[in-house]
Amino acid sequence: MHILTARNAHEMLPMALDRLFQIGRRRESRNGPVLQLMGPTVLCYERPLERVLFWPQRDANPFFHLMEALWMLAGRNDVEFVKRYASRMGDYSDDGVTLNGAYGHRWRRRFGVDQLRCVATNLQRNPECRRQVVSMWDTEWDVLNQDSKDVPCNTHAYFSRDESGALDMTVCNRSNDLVWGCLGANAVHFSFLLEYMAGLIG
Repeated sequence: MHILTARNAHEMLPMALDRLFQIGRRRESRNGPVLQLMGPTVLCYERPLERVLFWPQRDANPFFHLMEALWMLAGRNDVEFVKRYASRMGDYSDDGVTLNGAYGHRWRRRFGVDQLRCVATNLQRNPECRRQVVSMWDTEWDVLNQDSKDVPCNTHAYFSRDESGALDMTVCNRSNDLVWGCLGANAVHFSFLLEYMAGLIG
Protein backbone atom coordinates (compact mmCIF):
# COMPACT_ATOMS: atom_id res chain seq x y z
CA MET A 1 0.00 0.00 0.00
CA HIS A 2 1.20 3.51 -0.84
CA ILE A 3 0.23 6.38 1.48
CA LEU A 4 1.17 9.94 0.55
CA THR A 5 0.25 13.03 2.57
CA ALA A 6 0.64 16.63 1.43
CA ARG A 7 -0.72 20.07 2.22
CA ASN A 8 -2.80 20.26 -0.98
CA ALA A 9 -3.22 18.83 -4.47
CA HIS A 10 -0.55 21.15 -5.88
CA GLU A 11 2.09 19.78 -3.50
CA MET A 12 0.82 16.23 -3.93
CA LEU A 13 1.32 16.04 -7.70
CA PRO A 14 5.15 16.05 -7.84
CA MET A 15 5.30 13.79 -4.78
CA ALA A 16 2.95 11.24 -6.36
CA LEU A 17 4.64 11.44 -9.77
CA ASP A 18 8.02 10.87 -8.12
CA ARG A 19 6.70 7.72 -6.46
CA LEU A 20 5.14 6.59 -9.74
CA PHE A 21 8.39 7.04 -11.70
CA GLN A 22 10.39 5.29 -8.96
CA ILE A 23 8.32 2.15 -8.53
CA GLY A 24 5.49 2.25 -11.08
CA ARG A 25 5.13 -0.73 -13.40
CA ARG A 26 4.59 -0.41 -17.11
CA ARG A 27 1.17 -1.68 -18.19
CA GLU A 28 -0.94 -1.56 -21.33
CA SER A 29 -4.24 0.30 -21.26
CA ARG A 30 -6.99 1.18 -23.76
CA ASN A 31 -5.09 4.46 -24.32
CA GLY A 32 -1.65 2.92 -24.71
CA PRO A 33 1.19 2.19 -22.25
CA VAL A 34 0.96 3.58 -18.72
CA LEU A 35 2.84 3.46 -15.43
CA GLN A 36 0.80 2.04 -12.57
CA LEU A 37 1.34 1.98 -8.83
CA MET A 38 0.57 -1.59 -7.88
CA GLY A 39 -1.71 -2.12 -4.92
CA PRO A 40 -3.91 0.38 -3.08
CA THR A 41 -2.75 4.00 -3.09
CA VAL A 42 -3.96 6.62 -0.61
CA LEU A 43 -3.48 10.32 -1.32
CA CYS A 44 -4.36 12.47 1.68
CA TYR A 45 -4.27 16.23 1.49
CA GLU A 46 -4.86 18.42 4.51
CA ARG A 47 -6.12 21.65 2.89
CA PRO A 48 -8.89 20.64 0.46
CA LEU A 49 -9.89 24.25 -0.22
CA GLU A 50 -6.47 24.81 -1.81
CA ARG A 51 -7.87 22.96 -4.77
CA VAL A 52 -6.14 24.09 -7.98
CA LEU A 53 -2.87 22.90 -9.51
CA PHE A 54 -0.53 25.74 -10.45
CA TRP A 55 2.06 23.67 -12.30
CA PRO A 56 2.44 25.23 -15.78
CA GLN A 57 2.90 21.76 -17.30
CA ARG A 58 -0.67 20.86 -16.27
CA ASP A 59 -2.10 24.21 -17.45
CA ALA A 60 -5.20 23.77 -15.29
CA ASN A 61 -8.19 25.94 -16.16
CA PRO A 62 -9.72 26.96 -12.80
CA PHE A 63 -12.72 28.56 -14.53
CA PHE A 64 -13.65 25.30 -16.24
CA HIS A 65 -13.15 23.37 -13.01
CA LEU A 66 -15.38 25.81 -11.11
CA MET A 67 -18.15 25.66 -13.71
CA GLU A 68 -17.91 21.87 -13.95
CA ALA A 69 -18.13 21.60 -10.15
CA LEU A 70 -21.26 23.79 -10.12
CA TRP A 71 -22.71 21.69 -12.97
CA MET A 72 -22.09 18.59 -10.85
CA LEU A 73 -23.64 20.07 -7.71
CA ALA A 74 -26.72 20.95 -9.78
CA GLY A 75 -27.07 17.26 -10.69
CA ARG A 76 -26.71 17.79 -14.43
CA ASN A 77 -25.44 15.46 -17.14
CA ASP A 78 -25.91 17.56 -20.29
CA VAL A 79 -22.91 18.03 -22.58
CA GLU A 80 -23.93 21.48 -23.83
CA PHE A 81 -23.17 23.38 -20.62
CA VAL A 82 -19.69 21.96 -20.00
CA LYS A 83 -18.74 22.19 -23.69
CA ARG A 84 -18.86 25.99 -23.35
CA TYR A 85 -15.80 25.78 -21.11
CA ALA A 86 -14.02 22.72 -22.58
CA SER A 87 -15.01 21.84 -26.12
CA ARG A 88 -13.56 18.32 -25.91
CA MET A 89 -16.11 17.26 -23.29
CA GLY A 90 -18.36 16.13 -26.12
CA ASP A 91 -15.76 13.49 -27.04
CA TYR A 92 -16.73 11.57 -23.89
CA SER A 93 -20.44 11.39 -24.67
CA ASP A 94 -21.98 8.24 -26.10
CA ASP A 95 -24.88 10.10 -27.71
CA GLY A 96 -23.54 13.67 -28.08
CA VAL A 97 -26.20 14.97 -25.67
CA THR A 98 -25.47 13.57 -22.20
CA LEU A 99 -22.52 12.23 -20.23
CA ASN A 100 -23.28 8.79 -18.86
CA GLY A 101 -20.81 8.95 -15.97
CA ALA A 102 -21.63 12.51 -14.83
CA TYR A 103 -20.94 12.45 -11.10
CA GLY A 104 -23.45 15.11 -10.12
CA HIS A 105 -26.29 13.42 -11.97
CA ARG A 106 -25.46 10.22 -10.14
CA TRP A 107 -25.23 12.04 -6.80
CA ARG A 108 -28.60 13.71 -7.14
CA ARG A 109 -30.87 12.04 -9.72
CA ARG A 110 -29.82 8.81 -11.39
CA PHE A 111 -30.80 6.46 -8.58
CA GLY A 112 -34.12 8.18 -7.83
CA VAL A 113 -32.86 9.86 -4.66
CA ASP A 114 -30.81 12.96 -3.86
CA GLN A 115 -27.96 11.16 -2.08
CA LEU A 116 -26.36 14.43 -0.96
CA ARG A 117 -29.48 15.65 0.85
CA CYS A 118 -29.97 12.25 2.49
CA VAL A 119 -26.38 12.09 3.76
CA ALA A 120 -26.55 15.66 5.06
CA THR A 121 -29.80 14.98 6.91
CA ASN A 122 -28.45 11.76 8.38
CA LEU A 123 -25.27 13.43 9.66
CA GLN A 124 -27.26 16.30 11.15
CA ARG A 125 -29.44 13.84 13.04
CA ASN A 126 -26.61 11.55 14.07
CA PRO A 127 -23.12 13.12 14.01
CA GLU A 128 -21.58 9.77 15.06
CA CYS A 129 -22.96 7.87 12.06
CA ARG A 130 -20.47 6.05 9.81
CA ARG A 131 -22.97 4.68 7.30
CA GLN A 132 -23.00 7.61 4.89
CA VAL A 133 -22.00 6.52 1.39
CA VAL A 134 -22.64 8.36 -1.87
CA SER A 135 -22.46 6.05 -4.88
CA MET A 136 -21.32 7.00 -8.35
CA TRP A 137 -21.15 3.43 -9.61
CA ASP A 138 -24.24 2.06 -11.34
CA THR A 139 -23.64 -1.69 -11.45
CA GLU A 140 -26.48 -2.40 -13.84
CA TRP A 141 -25.20 0.10 -16.41
CA ASP A 142 -21.44 0.32 -15.86
CA VAL A 143 -20.74 -3.40 -15.81
CA LEU A 144 -22.95 -4.17 -18.82
CA ASN A 145 -21.87 -1.22 -21.00
CA GLN A 146 -18.12 -1.67 -21.21
CA ASP A 147 -17.99 0.14 -24.56
CA SER A 148 -19.27 3.40 -23.08
CA LYS A 149 -16.89 6.35 -23.44
CA ASP A 150 -17.79 7.58 -19.96
CA VAL A 151 -17.63 5.12 -17.07
CA PRO A 152 -16.92 6.74 -13.68
CA CYS A 153 -13.38 6.49 -12.36
CA ASN A 154 -14.52 7.53 -8.89
CA THR A 155 -17.02 5.04 -7.50
CA HIS A 156 -17.98 6.06 -3.94
CA ALA A 157 -17.56 8.84 -1.41
CA TYR A 158 -17.75 8.19 2.33
CA PHE A 159 -18.73 10.95 4.75
CA SER A 160 -18.27 11.09 8.51
CA ARG A 161 -17.73 13.69 11.22
CA ASP A 162 -14.72 13.70 13.50
CA GLU A 163 -14.78 14.28 17.27
CA SER A 164 -14.90 18.06 16.76
CA GLY A 165 -17.84 17.76 14.36
CA ALA A 166 -15.78 18.58 11.25
CA LEU A 167 -16.71 16.73 8.07
CA ASP A 168 -14.32 14.20 6.53
CA MET A 169 -14.68 12.69 3.08
CA THR A 170 -12.94 9.69 1.54
CA VAL A 171 -13.29 9.16 -2.21
CA CYS A 172 -12.62 5.75 -3.74
CA ASN A 173 -11.90 5.01 -7.35
CA ARG A 174 -11.32 1.98 -9.53
CA SER A 175 -8.61 3.64 -11.65
CA ASN A 176 -7.46 7.18 -12.26
CA ASP A 177 -4.60 9.12 -13.78
CA LEU A 178 -2.71 11.52 -11.54
CA VAL A 179 -2.26 14.49 -13.85
CA TRP A 180 -5.56 14.93 -15.69
CA GLY A 181 -8.04 13.13 -13.46
CA CYS A 182 -7.14 12.58 -9.83
CA LEU A 183 -5.19 15.73 -8.91
CA GLY A 184 -5.93 17.80 -12.00
CA ALA A 185 -9.73 17.77 -11.93
CA ASN A 186 -11.19 15.41 -9.34
CA ALA A 187 -9.42 17.10 -6.42
CA VAL A 188 -11.19 20.31 -7.43
CA HIS A 189 -14.62 18.75 -7.93
CA PHE A 190 -14.59 16.75 -4.74
CA SER A 191 -13.28 19.65 -2.68
CA PHE A 192 -16.36 21.60 -3.80
CA LEU A 193 -18.51 18.60 -2.87
CA LEU A 194 -16.92 18.48 0.60
CA GLU A 195 -17.45 22.23 1.08
CA TYR A 196 -21.05 22.00 -0.13
CA MET A 197 -21.82 19.05 2.16
CA ALA A 198 -20.22 20.78 5.15
CA GLY A 199 -22.50 23.75 4.48
CA LEU A 200 -25.59 21.56 4.21
CA ILE A 201 -24.76 19.76 7.44
CA GLY A 202 -23.81 22.94 9.23
